[in-house]
Amino acid sequence: MNDRLIGENIKMLREKAGMSQTELAESICTQAQISRIEKGEVIPLSTTLYNISRKLEIDMNEFFNMANYRRFDYIDTVKSEIRKAIRDKEYEAVYEMVKSEQKNGVFASVEHEQFLLWHEGVAIYYLKQDFDRSIELLMKALYRTRQKTNSLYSSTEIEIMNSIGIIFNEKGELELSVQYYEQALEEMHKIQKKMDLTKIRLYYGLTKSLTSLGRYRESFAYCKKGISLCIYLESFYLLGELHFQAGINCFHLRQFKRSMTHLNKSLLLFDIMDKHDYVEIIKENMNEYFPV
Repeated sequence: MNDRLIGENIKMLREKAGMSQTELAESICTQAQISRIEKGEVIPLSTTLYNISRKLEIDMNEFFNMANYRRFDYIDTVKSEIRKAIRDKEYEAVYEMVKSEQKNGVFASVEHEQFLLWHEGVAIYYLKQDFDRSIELLMKALYRTRQKTNSLYSSTEIEIMNSIGIIFNEKGELELSVQYYEQALEEMHKIQKKMDLTKIRLYYGLTKSLTSLGRYRESFAYCKKGISLCIYLESFYLLGELHFQAGINCFHLRQFKRSMTHLNKSLLLFDIMDKHDYVEIIKENMNEYFPV
């Protein structure tokens, strides 16, 4: 067994989670101990490794697998490919990858099984329009790792709640959608992990559902939070969409000047990013709301 690989993979997972050595060490051991473990200078005690695995949200047995095989790289690559296909809305590719890897013993741990169930649920909704089966799989994925009802939610569980919120929104179950978005945000604030892009997604999802419910003032408040976070992160991620939602809400609140400002910013952002379909949608809305 290559003990050094355990330390190397702890470092890789820690950096991927955006944690410093001090943050990982908190309530477990000292920062110096984490440094020595990552360098392969010491082998962590089983209790230390268990606590590290909990904080990094990975099955402890996976560390031992990493020490014997370099198959973690394969798992990480597959997960990245599935997430990319989700972003690109290539749901057939997602479904095929998930069904293939569900037969692969490498994905036998609870956490990996949860990841595959999650993405199977998303793919089935968009491929087969099977709402009931989709929600069944997403709920199964969400509770796959929830052995204690009072435990903190993991980042994966929060992401799954976001997916549930999206599906409920698209099905027109708006109150349920809002419920899951708000719960995800509440749980996110309890964990010590940076999830800024997920938070932006949740803000955006909430604005859409609240606007559809006619709760324009609440929706606009989440628009402002999302826009502020994008500006803080210096990120264009969903910034155009958030300005568009803000514009729609301001129009319904009869704040017409502010509405036009947000819609124009949205139009400019989508134009810069060459998202021509979005540009046309915004122009159509502006012509409807503010006819010449």
